[in-house]
Amino acid sequence: MTQNPWLSGCYELLEHGIEHFLNDTEFDRRLAMISIDNALELAIKTYISRNLRVLNIKRKDYNNIKRNFSNLLSLILKVVPNKVSEQELSSIEHNHVLRNNLYHEGIGISVNKEIVKSYTEEVISLISKLYEVDLSNLVNKVGIFNYIKKFTILEKEWHRIEMSMLIFILDGLLSSGLTIEERISELASKNVISNVQNENLIKIFDFIQMINSKTDKITYQDLDKIDDLIGKLRELNILFKSVVDKKEIERRKEKLNGLKR
Repeated sequence: MTQNPWLSGCYELLEHGIEHFLNDTEFDRRLAMISIDNALELAIKTYISRNLRVLNIKRKDYNNIKRNFSNLLSLILKVVPNKVSEQELSSIEHNHVLRNNLYHEGIGISVNKEIVKSYTEEVISLISKLYEVDLSNLVNKVGIFNYIKKFTILEKEWHRIEMSMLIFILDGLLSSGLTIEERISELASKNVISNVQNENLIKIFDFIQMINSKTDKITYQDLDKIDDLIGKLRELNILFKSVVDKKEIERRKEKLNGLKR
């Protein structure tokens, strides 16, 4: 968390909004947009009210200005033009209007996930510049959204691996009562998979466990591996399917031979 005590409430709103954003439902995206916008408004008002003397603003004037968000943005542009551009504020104001529509007429109104993502990044950027703080940890959380869909594909491919293992157990190819790691090792010992494939499966299993635990140890270097891991799992699923199909062919041959007798 940022060390600036002025930002504690703002930071909590940002985190709350990002958590809703990552849940990626219509309802959560609306809440994310509202929370992120609230964080920005709080940050701007706190920044100005704490620096009235430095910025040469009369409190009476500020009390009138803060009632209108558009006027608040204009004031920020006037007093700290080096920290924000008109283009940035135009985009922020547009998204603030969208936020108001969501808040007052929320039911039935949807918001595109890319809009929420873009607005979240804009807000984090402006707050970072205003307060001169590092909020890269929040940026990273937002960035993880890009990998959610890919991770879902990875999990589906892994589920197919697990289903094949259950079939292997029924076919007597694998022992029952084993952990995932033990099943993988047994497949390698029986030359169903190579040592390299054995290592890949263990790594992928550990990776999925790590992501699902939401550990802080996750890095973008880890996330960038997802496409490669999906490819490896698809190759193994093709292999496992061929093993299952071969067993099925053998069973049919045995049944056919039994009928001939």
